[in-house]
Amino acid sequence: MNGKQDQLMILNEEEQPMNDSSHLQDEKDRGLDSIVKAIANIPDASPPDMLLQNIMARIQPKTLGFFRKWWRGLRAPLTAVTITPLRLASLGACIALWIFITWTVMVQFPQDQKIHTATASKNRINVPIVFALDMPGVSSVDVIGTFNSWTPGDYHMQWDPKKRLWILRVHMREGTHEYAFLINGETILPDPNAMVYREDGFGQKNSVLIVNRGKKNGNHI
Repeated sequence: MNGKQDQLMILNEEEQPMNDSSHLQDEKDRGLDSIVKAIANIPDASPPDMLLQNIMARIQPKTLGFFRKWWRGLRAPLTAVTITPLRLASLGACIALWIFITWTVMVQFPQDQKIHTATASKNRINVPIVFALDMPGVSSVDVIGTFNSWTPGDYHMQWDPKKRLWILRVHMREGTHEYAFLINGETILPDPNAMVYREDGFGQKNSVLIVNRGKKNGNHI
């Protein structure tokens, strides 16, 4: 009997710490619940009216130097499109450069070329030349060639009833000229009295007139 009582006492002593731990945990849980309820029951409160102004007043603004402000202004966008004064200045410089190059090439160079051509023309001798064609049965004859870009009109021949020839008197510069007669505005005919001919690359021949220091070989009277 005594042995059984001793065993029961040992079991009660082992269970006692476990009951104490559970009791402590329950008390902690009840304490946390009380804190949560207390926090939840705290009424909402607005911050003081001057809180934001006081905070901003204590923040010291960062001052920028003049050059830093200037550089930031150059890089700041002017519109919704990303255009800054620096990029605008670069664009203006490119446009100005393009205008200058265009003006130099298109204005200055042609003027220099004209001066060179005029000087060369003064150094050449203009020689009187007479073209003549024996073809009484046609209504019009023009001289076309390298000297008038093969265009009729400026070198129109006149019919001479006394000589019964188509005649044109002009002054031509020294050099080699290719030419032909345009009959009635349709038919191209090389000069039958020319001394020199040259292939035109299209299966036809052009007459060649060489003018050199007043001496010419070609059709003249």
